Amino acid sequence: TNAARLEEAFLERIGALPADVLQVLRLSAVMGSPLPLDIAIRASAQSPDQVSRAIAQLRSEYLLRAATRAAEHGSTSDNIQAVEPYHDRVRETVRERLTPAQRKELHLQLALALEARIAPDTESLAFHFERAGHVDKTFQYALDAAANATKALAFERAARFYRQALETKPVVGEQRQALYRQLGEVLANGGRGEESGRAFLEAADCASPADKRELQIRAVAQLLRSGNTQDGVQLLREQLAALGLRYPETPRE
Repeated sequence: TNAARLEEAFLERIGALPADVLQVLRLSAVMGSPLPLDIAIRASAQSPDQVSRAIAQLRSEYLLRAATRAAEHGSTSDNIQAVEPYHDRVRETVRERLTPAQRKELHLQLALALEARIAPDTESLAFHFERAGHVDKTFQYALDAAANATKALAFERAARFYRQALETKPVVGEQRQALYRQLGEVLANGGRGEESGRAFLEAADCASPADKRELQIRAVAQLLRSGNTQDGVQLLREQLAALGLRYPETPRE
């Protein structure tokens, strides 16, 4: 069919690219966002002139496009600040042709290039180091990204990165308590009471007796506020019983 012939021609065009040009296309395909020119240079270990020529060829073959408005309307590649696959089909096709080992290596090259920046993007670093299989780097940058998001009052993003850190490697004791407490706090600030309550309970499981009670009380408050009265009241009963008090059983009480 015509579609099959077009697909075959498309694959042949990618397969015929020189290695240095193909490398730039691959980096752009796995970046997940527009690939800045400085990152393309560092990650590909090529000179600025080589990368500029590669981008020019890829643009002429409609495999890459400039990601900045100024570059799209300009006439020279000197205006380009970032590039991205010409359309999603290019991105998907290039990714599909990569082996798992190649993908990991590309993510590592991108992560190391991003890390070399004066003000590195911690969210991108957590993303690429995770896919490169570097546990410790992923953990640290996920925590940094969570802290930055919290400062920016981006509580949903902060919660996502705290969860990424917790899923990246096992943590125990005080560190586990601290991370789940922080997760509970950003979820509470983001209006996610049910999830916040569960996070505080996770923190309470590895806390000292004094901290355990405080965390459980915070969990009760979040569960009740979220409308989960069944679990909230049950926890409240347990807290009152520990203090020698009884939960009122009737409206009059």
